[in-house]
Amino acid sequence: MTVHFIGKDYSIPEDVITYIDLLAFTETAKENLVRAFLNKIKYSIDRIEENHFLEQEIYNEAQRFIAKLCENGIYNRTVNDYLNSNKGYEFFRTANQDALNRIISLRKARNAAYEAGVQDAFIEKNQA
Repeated sequence: MTVHFIGKDYSIPEDVITYIDLLAFTETAKENLVRAFLNKIKYSIDRIEENHFLEQEIYNEAQRFIAKLCENGIYNRTVNDYLNSNKGYEFFRTANQDALNRIISLRKARNAAYEAGVQDAFIEKNQA
């Protein structure tokens, strides 16, 4: 690819264009995962499955990413090959599990506070 800029022609290797495209692609993947995380927190905090928090979303985004790399001749492995040896993925899973544990803890505290409030109201009503 050649670009004409301020009276000069510059040659840009195709790899740079592929790299920029992949950066945009990974940004979209990150945004999808953040959105999935926020949606799970906002809309289904009481139905979160303890062992599968964002697991499917991570797999789906990795699958899209690997397919994109394969299309560009950069990578020729499977999603599992990529995820099973990826320290970033392990860190992400650990962070998600930590977040899930915190959510569950907060949910339990909220439920306990609600139950205590109900019992207090019941005792107050019976004492009146």
